[in-house]
Amino acid sequence: MAEKQSKEMQAEVKENVAAETNELLVKVTRECFGEKDGVKLYSYHIHALIRGQQKDISLVPKDNGAYDLLNIIYGDLDTVDGAIVFSEFKTEDGGVIKSILVEVFVIDDGIKYSYQLKTQRDSDKASLQILVQILKLKQGNK
Repeated sequence: MAEKQSKEMQAEVKENVAAETNELLVKVTRECFGEKDGVKLYSYHIHALIRGQQKDISLVPKDNGAYDLLNIIYGDLDTVDGAIVFSEFKTEDGGVIKSILVEVFVIDDGIKYSYQLKTQRDSDKASLQILVQILKLKQGNK
């Protein structure tokens, strides 16, 4: 009973956070593709529908040390929530570098466990940018 209430509370917290921050939420799946030294190896994906076609958008951590943290975040789950995050950095010469990341997270007992993943390839980045447009259109945002 308490576990059900906790999950309902977590779902409400996620909905409130998304509404307040205008975040675009997605589901991020991990899939085991092998094992090395007794440790399972995972790949991370967003399964999207783009123009009626199923498209897997591949995501990777920024560094190899993050795989342990991702195992903690995912726990025994294969799918967790993700928020699409946009950022801009100004370079010394005045240029602007824009990036798009996906922050995977779980909320457990009021604590948000999270880590940001980047797209694996340029084609994944382009697919994610298309998905952003689709999600914004569905939400009525422009």
